[in-house]
Amino acid sequence: MPRDRPNAAAYVPINHVDINGDIVENQIEIKAALLVLGPLLADPSVIKIGHNMKYNPQIMAHFGVDIVGIEDTMLVAQVLDGGSELRGTDDLALRHLDHTTITFDEVTGTGRKRIPFAKVAIGRATEYAAGG
Repeated sequence: MPRDRPNAAAYVPINHVDINGDIVENQIEIKAALLVLGPLLADPSVIKIGHNMKYNPQIMAHFGVDIVGIEDTMLVAQVLDGGSELRGTDDLALRHLDHTTITFDEVTGTGRKRIPFAKVAIGRATEYAAGG
């Protein structure tokens, strides 16, 4: 993400495969991503905002990376409106930002036609994860 665009979202494509299961070109190698993201994720002065973040530290610990300074929008939604069942990113974006998101189902399909996120084209995955 360019430094001249603070607050811009980014998507880091790792482990995408095509419909046949072949690795897609033009991705970030996981070791290269960890070299850049590891220190950022471990820096307590950088707030990491995400939704349903409870499992991310466990995943990153597998790679030897500690995540500190996490803000979880799902937990904030629970505290602010504990009586509401609408705590998904789609619901929260619509309610608080008047923004309709691309849904996970729109990106991956549903039922028997659902594909794993790793098989979603990188452009579409970026659109879903980082707003294009």
